[in-house]
Order: sequence, then structure tokens, then C-alpha cells
Amino acid sequence: MLNYIYSVFRRSNTDSKNYRSSLWFFRFVILAMFSYIIFISVCLLLLENLIFDYSNTAFELMIAIVFALIIVYPLVYVFTPGYKYLESVQKYSILEANFMSYLIIFSPIAVMFILIRFL
Repeated sequence: MLNYIYSVFRRSNTDSKNYRSSLWFFRFVILAMFSYIIFISVCLLLLENLIFDYSNTAFELMIAIVFALIIVYPLVYVFTPGYKYLESVQKYSILEANFMSYLIIFSPIAVMFILIRFL
């Protein structure tokens, strides 16, 4: 799944002449990572209020460990030199890849606002 997301990000951030990846790729990865962190933090904090009557230190520690894994794993995955670019993403136009990139980035934030609205 992560390989597909990174391939879409790379495809949307390539120059149409020589297919070089730009710095926007790293910005997309960081923006997507933080949107998922915000989504997971809000969901876990809402879950904490539903499960426990008072704040629970062990649950908050688990939330911190989840955040650390969410931050570290994608950054390590992006900077490894053995990155495998999916050829199925090559079929997408740059406009389609841009649309899919924005959908990947902003969908957790939209779901988070829906959860906050109805809970």
C-alpha cells in the first residue's frame, strides 16, 4: 500500500520531459504523514473518552508509540535507495496522479471532520 502511495506521489511530481522527481514529492509525503497523524490522534483521543472515565496514562503512552511509528516508518521508506516504482502508476496522467495525491492527503482530514461532527 505504501509503495502505491509513494508511486502516485512520485508520478504526480515529475517533470513531463525527463521524469525527475521534485522536492514536492517530499512535501507531499510529509503533508500526508501529518494528515494521518492528526486523523489517528483525534480518533484515539475520542476513543479514550469513550472507553475510560478519566485520562489513562498507559493509553496515552500507546498513542505516543503509534505516533512515533507513523513518523519514522514513512520517512525511512522514502529515503531508502531501493525504492521500487510501480509500473502500473505510469499509466496515469500527471493530472490524474495529482488528483489521487490530493485525495490520499486530504481524505483522512475529511473523515476526521465527519467523525468530530457526529460524535
